[in-house]
Amino acid sequence: MKPADHQPLVHECAVFARYLVGSAPSPYVLEKYLHAHEKSSAYLPSGFFDRALVRFAAQGGRRTRLADSYACLLARKSALRKKLVLLSAILESCAPSHEIFDSVDANPRLVLLARLAGAGVLFLAHLLTALALFGPLQLSQSFRGRASKEPTDS
Repeated sequence: MKPADHQPLVHECAVFARYLVGSAPSPYVLEKYLHAHEKSSAYLPSGFFDRALVRFAAQGGRRTRLADSYACLLARKSALRKKLVLLSAILESCAPSHEIFDSVDANPRLVLLARLAGAGVLFLAHLLTALALFGPLQLSQSFRGRASKEPTDS
């Protein structure tokens, strides 16, 4: 992969790191993210929907959350999920971001339950919005795929 090809991945890594841990990736994290993309084609989006999902998520902020909420349930094998899992593993294995993954919340149970309920409600709201955005797109790709596989009359 040429250095010029890295720019979209550098941007993508920065956006996804902010989504996952709330900060920019360290040079080490960025290096490992780029290295994984160079070594494996598993992180390349396949198909129109997969590319659109990654592109949308890489625009940052709420878009990443919307795309991830959809992909975690309805596109589990998508490139976006693979990229987020890869980056989570990298971030979890190095300082200072590992502290976010390893920290323990010492609040009382009631506070933790309230936070969990709030997070669940937010997830549901994001999922419903994402269903409206990505559901038709994914369906159209699956119909296109079926149409191209049907035998033609010769």
